[in-house]
Amino acid sequence: MDEIAVGTVVFQRAEKIRDLLDSIDEHSLIETVYVGDNGEITDRKREIYDREYPFELNVLDLKYDSGLGHSRREIVEESNEPYLLIVDSDVEIPHNVGQLQTILQHRPDLGGVGGVLIESDRIRSDCYDLFKRGPVLLKDIQSPKQVQKVSGLPLVEFDQIQNVAMFRRECLEDYCWDSEYTIGWEHTDFFVGHKRRTDWSFGVCPEIMFRHYPGGDESYRAKRRSWTRIHESKQYFLDKWDFEQVMNGETNWLRSNSGVQSSQEAIETVGKRILLSLPPKIQASAMNMRDRIRYYRGQPPA
Repeated sequence: MDEIAVGTVVFQRAEKIRDLLDSIDEHSLIETVYVGDNGEITDRKREIYDREYPFELNVLDLKYDSGLGHSRREIVEESNEPYLLIVDSDVEIPHNVGQLQTILQHRPDLGGVGGVLIESDRIRSDCYDLFKRGPVLLKDIQSPKQVQKVSGLPLVEFDQIQNVAMFRRECLEDYCWDSEYTIGWEHTDFFVGHKRRTDWSFGVCPEIMFRHYPGGDESYRAKRRSWTRIHESKQYFLDKWDFEQVMNGETNWLRSNSGVQSSQEAIETVGKRILLSLPPKIQASAMNMRDRIRYYRGQPPA
């Protein structure tokens, strides 16, 4: 049986999926790629899918606009490889991606391990831990993280890692993506589900860097950033896990020096977000957002 497969979802961005497929070279350990297509399969897409590749390409023609959660779940059910690399369609696969498998083979307690993203002006690693604070879910990095070595490779453990990660099959069978999400919150749901219902751990290896080319046309952005759709997904998430709100503390583990907010600026940005619910004691106070975050961290006001 082939050991490593790639799973990705595409809606409208044909050129993105073309670049992703082209980034997998003949020397890669990847033998199979599953594309969950929940958009319209246009002539341009057919041209891309009909090309010759150094791997087997399986295209799943899914219900239109059925969502990222549903599409990823369909990929998991269609595939049978022991390791599944889940990525968005707007990245390129690095030559050393097989090191993620090496880490998983040496750490049987890990359900998945990911890399970091390189963009035009920054390096992103949206990895953090998840804390239940009464009715609030706090996403945060509260203390300096320990960098471990696994088979000579660096590993930092988090409750939630970002959308460029390799998972072992047993992890995906224990808890998978929820088909009810159309856009937004399916990723956090996946990791909250594992924190609540399984014993799997997750981590990131900063040596594995995926080039990331976000963006799309106006039609794509309209659906991707629809406030109504994202709000509906968030409300479903809150109801499912019995939360009243989600609060972000620090959520980017790696920060470059270019085009990235300072910690103070990030906190002020969070302060502009209106929370749907806070404990009455905090609602009645004049605390600024920094003190609210400290409250949920269990720290005294600054």
